[in-house]
Amino acid sequence: MASEFEELAVLPEIIRAVAEMGWHLPTPVQAEAVPLILGGGDVCISAETGSGKTGAFSLPIVQLAFEALKERAPAGPTTTLQETGELRFTPALAAPSLSLDPTGLIVASVNPQAWLGARAPVGPTQGAHYFEMTVLRDGLMRVGWSTFAGSPDLGTDAQGVGYGGAGKHSYNRDFTTYGEPYGKGDVIGVFLDQHAGTYAFSKNGVVFSFLPLPGPLRNQTLFPAVLTKNCEA
Repeated sequence: MASEFEELAVLPEIIRAVAEMGWHLPTPVQAEAVPLILGGGDVCISAETGSGKTGAFSLPIVQLAFEALKERAPAGPTTTLQETGELRFTPALAAPSLSLDPTGLIVASVNPQAWLGARAPVGPTQGAHYFEMTVLRDGLMRVGWSTFAGSPDLGTDAQGVGYGGAGKHSYNRDFTTYGEPYGKGDVIGVFLDQHAGTYAFSKNGVVFSFLPLPGPLRNQTLFPAVLTKNCEA
């Protein structure tokens, strides 16, 4: 069924969102103000509480911001990401002493003395990508991106970048303060934007600063990688 918001030139995405909130008909204030604001007009509204003034301003503001960001977005092909078994860790690309569960989604190290690493068998060559790992047991972990030639000891050579549980970013044995320390129960997100040449990490949904990819990692296939020491994730 068509929505009367369509007559106000509101985008379908916003119409669906407000419908989920129970907004099916614009109020008189919204019906008059929304088209004027979308058309670039200056609007001043005086109306009683509950007349829909907030929606009258917020709907066009959201739409104008969305359209502006869409225009600024880089042109190019887009890829729909799907979870596949190929993106899971495999014994062939893991340290012999590192334990993997049958799904390939959980890695475990019980050696308190040695760092043990693993790398996914496939990685992205273009576009924007993300994966995450949850720390299931206290210990030490470093997670990030690596080229195929990268060292299993993630972050100790020029072919990989990592973010460790001590709150350190690592690249080529250069360890610098980044984000926050993390441990058991924390969910660590790993971001990569190969078009922009940047990457970042997050902790429990809080995204830390994006960093430029080092030269040797640009225009390369980058693989999800993890390094653990007496840890399960």
